[in-house]
Amino acid sequence: MAFRYIKQMAAGSVEKITLLHVQDKSRLSPHLESRIEEFNRLDEARLKGMKDMLEREGKAEVGTIVKYGSPSLEILRLVEDLEVNLVVMGSQGRGYVKEFFLGSVSQNIARLSPSSVLLIPTRR
Repeated sequence: MAFRYIKQMAAGSVEKITLLHVQDKSRLSPHLESRIEEFNRLDEARLKGMKDMLEREGKAEVGTIVKYGSPSLEILRLVEDLEVNLVVMGSQGRGYVKEFFLGSVSQNIARLSPSSVLLIPTRR
């Protein structure tokens, strides 16, 4: 869903877009850590496909980044490092109780980002 909004922005006046995926270190079981490079290659290929689509449909310069770590920390770090004006991201909407106790990446970014944040709910 969020990608649809990004495509509209790319076709408009947005000059630069960075597509980011963060492999969540806390959700990757220890026996799968040896496969992180394989997962990164798959994610890089997926982001490249999205990048190619955006470049065909718009005028924006599009970059891709794949990271491994804490999604919230990595996103916030890149927002500052790249001087991002707007963060567009999907919101999973996992439920009040789970978010109350565990928090969520989108909730953390919305609260802590120095830039504006556009949260796009996923369809259920």
